[in-house]
Amino acid sequence: MRLTHALTALLAAAAASSLAIAPAAGATAAPATATARTAATAATGATGATAPAAALAARAAAMPGSTPIKNRPQFHGDSAVVEAVEQVGSRVVVAGHGITSYSQGNGAKVTSTGAGLTATAPNDPTRVAWTGPGGGQWYSLLPASDGQHVWAGSSKGVSYFDLSTGKQTWTRSLGGKVTSIEQVPGTTYLVVAGSFPGGITVVRRDTGADAAYTVPKLNKGGSILHADVQPGGTHWVGVGSFTSVGGQARSQTVMLTLSATSASVTAWDVPLAHGPGGGTPCGAKYQNFLHDVAFTHDGSAFFLVATGGSNAGMCDAVSRFETRNISLTAKPTWITGTCMDTFWSVAVSPDDSYLLVGGHFKCIGRHHLPATGQDVSRFALAALEPVHGDVLPWKADKCRAVGTREISWISGGVAIGYDCKFFGNSESINPEPTPQVTRDRFAVLPLP
Repeated sequence: MRLTHALTALLAAAAASSLAIAPAAGATAAPATATARTAATAATGATGATAPAAALAARAAAMPGSTPIKNRPQFHGDSAVVEAVEQVGSRVVVAGHGITSYSQGNGAKVTSTGAGLTATAPNDPTRVAWTGPGGGQWYSLLPASDGQHVWAGSSKGVSYFDLSTGKQTWTRSLGGKVTSIEQVPGTTYLVVAGSFPGGITVVRRDTGADAAYTVPKLNKGGSILHADVQPGGTHWVGVGSFTSVGGQARSQTVMLTLSATSASVTAWDVPLAHGPGGGTPCGAKYQNFLHDVAFTHDGSAFFLVATGGSNAGMCDAVSRFETRNISLTAKPTWITGTCMDTFWSVAVSPDDSYLLVGGHFKCIGRHHLPATGQDVSRFALAALEPVHGDVLPWKADKCRAVGTREISWISGGVAIGYDCKFFGNSESINPEPTPQVTRDRFAVLPLP
């Protein structure tokens, strides 16, 4: 999942100070212990250096609680899915599809054809105060730096909204779904990606018109599911369904290098991410197995998550890559898998000390490269330390359904978007069942 832009600096500074503040009322504090290897590795970076106890304590103190905040909006509909959440100034914006109504934090239910795109009132995260155009189905968000505007990707294209007035400033039809919107570094352009013809395009931020910018296109019928841009750098990494980009053979994942006037396909590829001819390296029915990507905030590494129906390679796993390793035979630094269950989302904490992953898995922990370790019980959410991919003690089980789609740091918490109705998990296969608390499609886990 793309990095949460609006709160990165604020939360990183707060995490660095260890945030010695009591958890929110009704919240369960995160565990402060760690696995043996986690305790011996650095809280951040990839050097494997020994971390001081203070750094480990700071990470534990900065992790979210496991019980959602009670008075936050919820979103309803038989096929409802929350796909994206962003902090935009003092508002929380939520995007999804199949949503026919929402409930305010006080429980009042509102039916609205515009419920797929909402914003809370300024400085009041408990109350939806704005809804988007009726009938819209929404998949991606990018907050503007002014804290008043947001770009939103829909099933038809990309739109720009002024939240201070509630008006749509412009909309651009692209003939298909927009699943990723990112800034082109050093420009006033947006790189937009999805399932429209060509799969990748660049538009002007102010009008949505084509930018004076050249970008490589996907093969006919190709699409991007998610993408992220390297913070402080020039790399864009996307995952999706394609066999070539800009006429060069690429499958499942691609890296572009972004300049001020054009993008080019980077000489980076992962043989482990595709079979002969660019097909899936996983089970035959998982032809497009990679689901999400997220960079660390220092830009030194990024993570890919996948489905696959297999316990081999990058299938049904989280994989770390070093940004400095630009090679056509790039290999993951580590791979952490599940018991053959799907990942849908990944996000990195603002201080880069841990990552959260979501999906419909019921266990996680076995390493694929090399094959070591064992799985531990985690249902639909888990936390990993970034250096070796070991599972952290933090635990916040929830409903699984198809899977957890969104993980995003917002003011006061970590927002989770999904396609089911409760936190906690009491499935019969859960060896450590927890009480189920109704939180329909959306929840916020409190930060200390």
